[in-house]
Amino acid sequence: MGHLTKEDNRVIMVDLETSGISDKCGILSIGAVNLSDNEDYYAEAFLRDDTEIGPTSLQVNGFTEEECYDKGKRSQSQIVSDFYRWVETQKYKHEKRPIIGGHNIVFDIGFLRRERSSWPFAFRSVDTHGVGLAVLGRSHCSETLCDALGVDREPKIHNALEGAKMAKRCLLELTKRGRAWK
Repeated sequence: MGHLTKEDNRVIMVDLETSGISDKCGILSIGAVNLSDNEDYYAEAFLRDDTEIGPTSLQVNGFTEEECYDKGKRSQSQIVSDFYRWVETQKYKHEKRPIIGGHNIVFDIGFLRRERSSWPFAFRSVDTHGVGLAVLGRSHCSETLCDALGVDREPKIHNALEGAKMAKRCLLELTKRGRAWK
């Protein structure tokens, strides 16, 4: 892969807010932003009645239990389907399918794949956690990565769209520093 710039539209940065980290938890919201522009996607879902809420997840993402089970929202499956349709509307210079990116993106991919077996992305990913390790020489959580790069952190109460935008800022700064894709 060549050097990535903000004009490179092969990457869509993604972040999810979930009700926890176990496989019994679910997606509360999806946020995404195309690397090349500010076109973005955001949606919230309700949890099925049998979905667990982890002990600290609501403190992290700011949702209330009532908001998590609000049947006025779309289902997890519906927002993942809508998100995949949005991904397919994006334009790409180099490939039919975009590359998914984010911070610790494997976590998010697991939740997305659990809801839908189809996959609109290329079968590779860009993880700012791994790129940060390669460029900066040590592992970072999202907050310390932002601090090390001098980019704005996500708000204390996490929001999926703000998380995707933060990951975009980090990736662009990491590629400026250059060692990752030379």
